[in-house]
Amino acid sequence: MAEAGLPTMLVGGTAAEMILGYDSTIHAPLDFLITLTAGVKRGAPHVFVMGDMPFLSYQVDEASAISNAGRFMTEGNADAVKLEVDGNWVDRFAAICNAGIAAVAHLGSKPQQAKQTGGYTTAGRSADAAHTIIK
Repeated sequence: MAEAGLPTMLVGGTAAEMILGYDSTIHAPLDFLITLTAGVKRGAPHVFVMGDMPFLSYQVDEASAISNAGRFMTEGNADAVKLEVDGNWVDRFAAICNAGIAAVAHLGSKPQQAKQTGGYTTAGRSADAAHTIIK
């Protein structure tokens, strides 16, 4: 993919499904995603690589969220971390950013909540729906 000229890559929680054979992204182990992110970055050193913060890696408390995000940067050599966020997680997202960690907010569809919502859903398909998500 790096040779194709992609400027950005996301090492996502879907690796739990695609590589490990799980039925959901919530089973993605933190250590596995950090190791996978490091491998992708070694293979594509000039690409902006984001590591996907897996389920419960940032939801438990602020200190563990910052620590886990930091591990993506130090051990995983990520350029940024990605979190599924909505209005409930703004403070946690800000804490990670305030710790000096580049972070990207994944808005709308929330794969980590697919089991609770009955499957993968779409979000923001209209201008009004997108505006609601951003608020």
